[in-house]
Amino acid sequence: MDCIKTADAKLLLEIQKTDFQRSLYEKELSSVPEKIKTEENAFEKEKAAWQVFADKVKSLQLKQRQAELKAAETEQTIEKYQFQLHSLKDNAAYQTMLMQIENAKKTKDEAETAALMLLDDIESAQAEEKEAKRNLCACEQKMKDALLKLAERKKQLEAFIAIEQQKKNSLAAKITDKKIFEQYETVSRKRGRIIFAVKDDGSKPFCPNCNMSLTANTAGLMRKADTFAVCPECFAWLCREIV
Repeated sequence: MDCIKTADAKLLLEIQKTDFQRSLYEKELSSVPEKIKTEENAFEKEKAAWQVFADKVKSLQLKQRQAELKAAETEQTIEKYQFQLHSLKDNAAYQTMLMQIENAKKTKDEAETAALMLLDDIESAQAEEKEAKRNLCACEQKMKDALLKLAERKKQLEAFIAIEQQKKNSLAAKITDKKIFEQYETVSRKRGRIIFAVKDDGSKPFCPNCNMSLTANTAGLMRKADTFAVCPECFAWLCREIV
């Protein structure tokens, strides 16, 4: 097929413009869920980073409480041993109890020292957790702002798509050659853009779709009114673009 003759050539070209614009809006609309996911993933990553520091603080605080509890329990043990010490009559038992008291005092000192040393670690960890929390809050606000903008843009795109569809419906209602219109619809659904305007500025014309140079016959058909020349290479519908 060398050409397609139709009185609706201009209408089809306008319809393709609305289809192309709508496809751009639809493409952007289809990317919205992925953009939302990207924002949410960034927040979850920041939240996970904060959780590491928060867990570290809790772990250190737990260790400190355990050390303090051990010191307190050991103090009670020492008091018990000291009370029992006065009731011992056997020298060997007395010496053994003294040794147990001494060992308990060492255990208590070690526990108290560990609790004090953990205070510095806790203070450092809390500072890290506080900084991570600030980063998390900033990230959360950024996510909320981005999601709000994406929601607004989604509504805009849906409205724009509806407008382009209305434009197309209005143009399609004026089409007289329904068979050619159905052919356009079928091909464009598979290939996307099908109609291309070729510059006719005196230089050798070529197909904008496949870049093949056009024969004199194809170029001549392209210049005729109400006619689309068909590219023999890629089968694009070609019309004249006046420069």
